[in-house]
Amino acid sequence: MLERARRESEALLAAPDAAPLDEIQDGVIEVARNARFESYDETLSRALEIRAELMRRIRAGAHRPEEVRELYVALGRVCGVLSYLTLDLGQADTARVHAQASFQLGDRAEHDQLRAWARGTQALAFRFTKDFAKARDAATDGLQYVTASTGTAEARLLCGLAASVANLGDSTRALELLDDAERARDAAGPDEIPGLFTFTPAKQIYYRGFSLMWADDNKMLRRSVKASEEAISAWQVQRSPGDEMLSQIYLASANARLGDLDASLAAVTPVLESPISAHFSWVRKRLNQLEELLGDNFPDSPVASEMRETLTMYIHTK
Repeated sequence: MLERARRESEALLAAPDAAPLDEIQDGVIEVARNARFESYDETLSRALEIRAELMRRIRAGAHRPEEVRELYVALGRVCGVLSYLTLDLGQADTARVHAQASFQLGDRAEHDQLRAWARGTQALAFRFTKDFAKARDAATDGLQYVTASTGTAEARLLCGLAASVANLGDSTRALELLDDAERARDAAGPDEIPGLFTFTPAKQIYYRGFSLMWADDNKMLRRSVKASEEAISAWQVQRSPGDEMLSQIYLASANARLGDLDASLAAVTPVLESPISAHFSWVRKRLNQLEELLGDNFPDSPVASEMRETLTMYIHTK
């Protein structure tokens, strides 16, 4: 009964003209803050309710003239949340549609933070399907919207650009971009809203581990190992179970590329011990990459072969 009462009160946010725009904005912030910490169906339901009301107000002109920019920004943020969620569920094409809608709404509102954030999310969706050149271009385009008011958007875009060029084979440039991102964070002002729209320090360390694990140079790979270990520790403070699992897989991958099978298996074991329901699309994708790395780096190892079979089982479990 308490849960039903809470849901019905939340639904008031989506009731036509039942809530002022400020309360709907608060609802957007709440959805962005809770995304990835509650069930996907719950977040999607809340986001769609709010989006429907925002779209109704725009189409019907049910707003004061000075509110239209705020409506576009709020609607663009909801589309951004939907982009993240659908990508977590493995729907990259749909995620790109939501991200493009987010960008266009931000462009209509001339809102630099939203434009920069949306381009970063488009780059993320392109990386999901290994379209690294398009991911690079999206992140590069996003940098033109960076201003003193865009918070951590520049650091996020630079890290996304680093991940893209690293996958295109330029680890030296990736390291330069990661260092640039550190300087951008030091100079960044506050973000407008929390949750998905904030690029945290833990996430930035995570990107360093991910980007450098593609290097062929052992010194770079050891930097990747160090960064992923630091990211795992950071996720213990700033809880994000999905990102923590990914950092463990990146640690396992870098160790595999360094030829350290024991360290690789130790790193991935906590992921395999977590409930399969927690293994969203990014986790499955990275486990698949790790399985391939183990085959490439330890072709004659019975232990590696056994782990590859285990990983394959997890990847294909529904």
